[in-house]
Amino acid sequence: MLFTLFACTTAPIDTSTGAGRDSGADTADSGGGDTGGGDTSDPGVTYAAGDGPYTVSAKGAKLAGADVDVYTPSGDGPFPVVLWAHGFFRKKEQHVDAAAHAASWGFLVVAPDLPEFSDHQANGEWLANDLLPEVQALPVAGPEVLMVGHSAGGLASLIGAGLAHADAWVGLDPVDASSLGTGADQDVTGAALLLHGEPGTCNADGSAYGWKTGGEQWTVTVTDADHCDFESNTDSTCTAFCGDQDDARAALIQQYAVAWLVQQTGGDASAWMAGGSVAEADKQAKKVSW
Repeated sequence: MLFTLFACTTAPIDTSTGAGRDSGADTADSGGGDTGGGDTSDPGVTYAAGDGPYTVSAKGAKLAGADVDVYTPSGDGPFPVVLWAHGFFRKKEQHVDAAAHAASWGFLVVAPDLPEFSDHQANGEWLANDLLPEVQALPVAGPEVLMVGHSAGGLASLIGAGLAHADAWVGLDPVDASSLGTGADQDVTGAALLLHGEPGTCNADGSAYGWKTGGEQWTVTVTDADHCDFESNTDSTCTAFCGDQDDARAALIQQYAVAWLVQQTGGDASAWMAGGSVAEADKQAKKVSW
């Protein structure tokens, strides 16, 4: 039971900077449509740039032998499952705000501390074969599976998405290693969004730029983005080596990532897709290119 799982785990995570609206809130001020908040397996929302219509509870847990943070929207669900993987030498805490933002749009988001330090293949297999079944056993988990990953977590989640036949995958400035991604990209048959920063040391000079997944794919470069812009809760360890974080770029990246998840699970985020009003405006303003 979800209550039992949470009752024996760590204290709740502070999401005061993330979602916090009731599930029936009116999102008209931010451009959203009638979001409801009832029992549904897809978000059924019109995506807007701010927090979504669901209040989010976030707590620590132990799943598949690892420490994870579970972000649960208000309501009975079921909700599409999102596994959100951190980068090399990083932790789940680097994605608290982004995970909470995604959950506020009707997703059950689980952010783990990946079990292997540098074995990206093993981390991908663990996401698909160990963590995912335990997350899907939670009472509010729906059948849809989506994966998101930053940096080396982008590689691990790419591998995991292929193994799990995920419905969608988002790579946040992903990094390849030993050409693992080049071999695994074709296994990803769900809709794939690759969000890249500028080539640099921390993304191995754009080592994942050539990935071509086996299904629908959209590759977007965020202008002037540093590697740390793809975390929502970065720290000095990242910025000392990989460039300062710009709040506007970081927010833009989160918007496109969550919009992709919404669009692929029955919601409407068409404004953020290629040809959509927001995407085209951002392209004209040279914030993004594709």
